[in-house]
Amino acid sequence: MYAENVVIGPAQSGITLKAEPGAILDGSTLGNGDGITIQSGVSGVTIKYFEVRNYKGSSDGVGNAIQSWNCGTSDISVIGNYMHDNSWNGILVGNEGEALHTGWSIKENNV
Repeated sequence: MYAENVVIGPAQSGITLKAEPGAILDGSTLGNGDGITIQSGVSGVTIKYFEVRNYKGSSDGVGNAIQSWNCGTSDISVIGNYMHDNSWNGILVGNEGEALHTGWSIKENNV
């Protein structure tokens, strides 16, 4: 079990995060935050087979399993993850007119 907030920045473009059986990202001992944050400029990332749980937020929009907000990303795959007991969303992708997300594939996840 890992108690941390994972941040994927542009330098990590092209990586695959593939969990081994039993790998859990758990936010229960952390303050406000998201399990995995994908920053602007990231492309070609795959996130597979994680359990992401217990991420909390004291305001709307915080406490997601995976989030990429107000930034531009491309070719992101989120496959076969189990996301539960988070205070906001399983996967939050979007913006408020700042940048576009393209080529996302979200499949076989359990939220």
